[in-house]
Amino acid sequence: MTILLYALIVFAAFHFIYEGIIAPSLRFNLRFKLFGLRDDLRRLKVVEGDEFSDEVFNVMQGVINNTITLLHRTNLDLIVRAEIDLQENAALRKRVQKRRELLDACPLEEVQRIRKEAGAAMFRAVVINSGGWFVYIVPFFVLLGCASRVQAFVKAALTLPEYEVSRLTVADELVAV
Repeated sequence: MTILLYALIVFAAFHFIYEGIIAPSLRFNLRFKLFGLRDDLRRLKVVEGDEFSDEVFNVMQGVINNTITLLHRTNLDLIVRAEIDLQENAALRKRVQKRRELLDACPLEEVQRIRKEAGAAMFRAVVINSGGWFVYIVPFFVLLGCASRVQAFVKAALTLPEYEVSRLTVADELVAV
């Protein structure tokens, strides 16, 4: 019980430090990266002019602005809910597909670079915002991996001859005395 209490204290301290210091700092840096991408996009619109359609510009700027706005709330839950909504809402799926096709058709390499970096920033936001759960999830997967090994040991123990099991239990009883 004492070990469990200490483990919970360590988990709470990690979570407090991560959510209070580390994650906000990482999000702050990511926010500046997104501001830089938006500035690059605006600069590109000025330089390219008519070669860069207003529709593509508005969609890309909207993507970056949404990412900046949702930076602190972007996590696995949001991604799953968005995916479910896309599966269930045909009209939304059609609008999203139209926007993707519009961006895919843009011939400017710089726009594609900005799009790719904005997507990478969104992925990093998911990782940062889910990072506090890391300390809880990793032990689960370690235990899951150990469970398969324990299961293999149990199968091996079940196939032991009866006299070997008796010998092991007698040895265990001698140690207990």
